[in-house]
Amino acid sequence: MLSTSNYIFNNLFENGEDSDIVVHFMNKSWKLHKFYLKQSQYFDALLSRWTRNGKELTELDLEIPDENVDPDALHQALGSLYCDEIDIDASRAVNVLAAATFLQHQGLCDLLNTEMKANLGSSTVISYHNAAQMYGLPELETACIKWLEYNLMLENSPDPNIEMLRGIEPALMSRIIGSPNLIVIQVETDLYQLLKKWLILQLDPETTSVKDTNERLKRLRKELGKNDGSLLSQLSSDYQAPFKKLRFSYILTDFKGATNLENDNVIPKSWISNEYRNQYLRMLRVESASDEGPSSLVCDRLQEYDKIASSCSSSPPDSTLTSLIQGSMRCGRILDRSKDFCWRWTGYNFGFDLVMQYNHKRRSLHINRNCSKQEVSTSVSMKRLRSLICKIRVFAEKDDESMELAYNSGWKYYQLETDQEQMVYYDWYKGSLNKSPPRLFLTVNFILADSADAINYLPRSLQISKFKSDPEQSDKAEKPSITAHLHGNSS
Repeated sequence: MLSTSNYIFNNLFENGEDSDIVVHFMNKSWKLHKFYLKQSQYFDALLSRWTRNGKELTELDLEIPDENVDPDALHQALGSLYCDEIDIDASRAVNVLAAATFLQHQGLCDLLNTEMKANLGSSTVISYHNAAQMYGLPELETACIKWLEYNLMLENSPDPNIEMLRGIEPALMSRIIGSPNLIVIQVETDLYQLLKKWLILQLDPETTSVKDTNERLKRLRKELGKNDGSLLSQLSSDYQAPFKKLRFSYILTDFKGATNLENDNVIPKSWISNEYRNQYLRMLRVESASDEGPSSLVCDRLQEYDKIASSCSSSPPDSTLTSLIQGSMRCGRILDRSKDFCWRWTGYNFGFDLVMQYNHKRRSLHINRNCSKQEVSTSVSMKRLRSLICKIRVFAEKDDESMELAYNSGWKYYQLETDQEQMVYYDWYKGSLNKSPPRLFLTVNFILADSADAINYLPRSLQISKFKSDPEQSDKAEKPSITAHLHGNSS
């Protein structure tokens, strides 16, 4: 015997028994019932208008301008008015959402919002994000952004996910790259390499491969008509925006990364020269012992900043800490939980040689301020005490291979003596997951020195002012003025 719900669905919707209205759309027709259709605000308003005018509506031709709505999607949306449950394939969710939005069927829209958030993956996240924006689902949009922040680099390492990268529009990519929540695996240079592959897919939509990345970019630059300028200088600001979100200071602290950045000729030279200047002056500031690292007061302010940011959709406005957070070093590592690891992230770290150690038996992570074992002693500060601030996040793979945040330390302040070792994390996943996954995805944000364009704990006399514009130089030349100075205000 059929349940009441199944009886109604099969006999009234599928078979059209006792129908009092016929709805047509494209090449399909449905024998339906006004009593059930009135659950849709669209039909309720339409039928009420006909009733007030003393007319009887018995046949209706629908014209739906949304290309996402096809007969199958409308069939499912209409069928949901006759049943308690509906089974929607993840690949068809956007189409059914479009139909539900047209019908103003809020119950179905809410259901789809929930189901789409639960079915986010590399094959759905871009289409779901676009649908969230088009049909006004802010919760789904936020979930898509979060998924991309956690999974962008992992989905494209070691081999790029061509279709997913191709679908990320410049504005969305810019938002992800600039997000403080982005998981960076390895170092900033790896993020730059990923962006180069993304750019190829944006400029050559028909391509199915991003091998020989640098050669492909050289050819694209020639096709645009110029060989002497950088590739980005010949493109619109939309394509430049994601690259501007890169933290070039942590690419230029590594010799190989710096030379690749120049030789690729993707980034405008003015961007690089500005960063060179800022980095050099920051290094001199550390070398002269003027910057011994951030203070505990800054850490307190960062913690408060995070609390405010977590309670609103965007970063706190007008915060003096924004540049400090955006200028933090972001790096990551994939760890096997059954093995010990010892590593360092390469590059000049403002007088620090930080060695990371993971002990799998003790399930602990340590930072060591290495000073005694140095091939180049001048690269490390020998000050007795140096301070740093860091935030450690640990992620684990869920059953669908997407990332789940398992631990967030928040901003922590450490003051380290020479060769001191400091435990920074212990007992991963305690109370957070039912089972311990084999791999851990570790991402760390370090603040080792004050940012170049702001003063957060140093006196204003040590501020590194921005270049002043030279009125005699054209905008296209993008040449910095030599009147910029290290001390005092830029005004």
